[in-house]
Amino acid sequence: MASITKRTRTEWRVTCRGLPQHNTLFKSTSAARQYAAALEAKGLTVQVTKSEVSCWVARVRRVGERDIALTFDKNEDAKNWVSETEGKMVTGVYTDVRKAGRITLGELLLKFDSEKRAHLPAGDPERTRIRKLREHAISKVRLSLLTPKHFADYREERLKLVKGTTVTRELAILCSVINLAMKEDELALPFNPASGQRVTRPADAPGDIRDRRFKELHVASPAPLSSTHSRKQHPASKAGGTLTADTGAHANDPSGSSAVNASAPWVIDPGLVKWMQIPQTEEQLLLRACRYPHWFRPRKASVSESTLRDRAWRQRATTPTKARSRRNGRFWALISFATHTALRRRELLTLQWQHVHLQEGYVDLPGPITKNRKPRIVPLSLRAIRILQTQPRTSDFVFPFTVYMVKESFKRARSRADATDLRLHDLRHEATSRLFERTTLRDSEIGGITGHTDPRMLQRYYNKRTSEFVQRFNASFIR
Repeated sequence: MASITKRTRTEWRVTCRGLPQHNTLFKSTSAARQYAAALEAKGLTVQVTKSEVSCWVARVRRVGERDIALTFDKNEDAKNWVSETEGKMVTGVYTDVRKAGRITLGELLLKFDSEKRAHLPAGDPERTRIRKLREHAISKVRLSLLTPKHFADYREERLKLVKGTTVTRELAILCSVINLAMKEDELALPFNPASGQRVTRPADAPGDIRDRRFKELHVASPAPLSSTHSRKQHPASKAGGTLTADTGAHANDPSGSSAVNASAPWVIDPGLVKWMQIPQTEEQLLLRACRYPHWFRPRKASVSESTLRDRAWRQRATTPTKARSRRNGRFWALISFATHTALRRRELLTLQWQHVHLQEGYVDLPGPITKNRKPRIVPLSLRAIRILQTQPRTSDFVFPFTVYMVKESFKRARSRADATDLRLHDLRHEATSRLFERTTLRDSEIGGITGHTDPRMLQRYYNKRTSEFVQRFNASFIR
C-alpha cells in the first residue's frame, strides 16, 4: 500500500549581492539571521527572503514492518519511486538502504576496530591499516553511496605509493568489514562494493612477493664514511677538555696532542675491510655484527704513540669474553633464535619462560601471543636449546626487548654487515625454507610449527635455493 502527500515547507534564503557563492538556504529563521549577521560583519550586502516550497512525501507500507518514506520535489518523481519500490517488493529484490545511508565507512571501520579487534595490540598490522584507512577520504563516504568505482579509484591511487600486495590487504579489510556488517548488523546493501567480484585486485608484480633469504656467499664492504664524520664527544671536550669516543679508542693525551687529534679524520680499520671481504655466509656476518659491534666502529686516522701503546696493552691484558657468556648485548640471540624457530617478531618479544620446556625440547606458544590466536607447539633444535640455556633470566620474558629496540638494533646490524635489503621478517622465510630442505616433515607438520593455516601461504614462505633443491633431487633417486 502506498500514498503520496503534498506538504509545504518554509525556507529562508540568504543572498549576498555580487557574491553568489555565499548564497545559502536555511530551514530556520534563526540560522539564516545568524549567517546573515556574520556576512554583514565582513562588510557585505546581505538580503534574507522567506519562501514557501511544496514537496511530496511518498510512503510505502508493508504489513509487520516499518513504513518506507522519501521526500521529493516533484510529484512525478514520487510516483515513479512508489511504482519502482512496490515492484521490487513484489519480486522480493527490494533492499532498504536507509540504515546504510546514516553511517559512513569510517564509522564502520571504527566500530569494527573497537569491537572485533580490541583484543589485538595497538601496533598490530591490521589495526594499523584500519587507522590509515580511516584517515583516507573514502572513509567519509556513506555506505549507501559507495560504489565499486570508489574502491577502484582508491586502488589506483594507492598503487602509486605502495606495492600491490599492500593494496590487496587493504581491500581485503574493507571487504570483510562490509561483509560482517551486512551479516550481523542487518546493514542492507544490494551487494558488497569492495568484493573481489566487483573490484579487481592488483596483480603481483615482480618483487611484490618477498623471497629474500640469507646469501650463501656474502662478500661485504663497510659503509663509507663521510668527510664530515665525527664521533660523540664528552661535554668536557667542548670546553677544551679531552675527547672521549664511545669505543674507548683513545684516552687523554698528556703530551698535548689531543687538540690535533680532535680535528683528525676518521677511518675504517683496514683489518676489518680485509676480513669482511673474505667469502662467508651472510648469516655469519650478521651475527658477528650483532655480537661484536666494536669491530665495526671507525677509528681516527692519526693518533699519538701513547694511544697506540694503550691499545696494544688493552688487547694483551683483556681476555675476550664469548658472546654467549655475556648478560648484556644479546640481540644476536634473538636473531639466531628466530632463524631456528620461524617465530614472528611479536611472538619473540612476548615469549615468556613459562612457555619454554627445555627438558622436553619445545616451546608452547599460547593463543593470545600468536597472530591467528591459535596455540601451537614449536620444537627446538639443538642450537635453539643452547641459546635458551645461556639466556639470562632477568625478566619474565625470554627476550626483554621493546619493538623500537629490535628495529633500531637490526637496522644498525644489517648496516654493519652490508645487508641493507634484509628485513627481520626474512628470517621467518629462512627458517621455513630450512624446515623444507633439512627435514622430512610433511607440509602440514611444517605449517603447524610456523603457524600457517593456509597451504598457499606456507608455499610462499618456502623459497627454494637452487643448490639445495638440485642436491635433494639427485639424492631422491632409488639406488
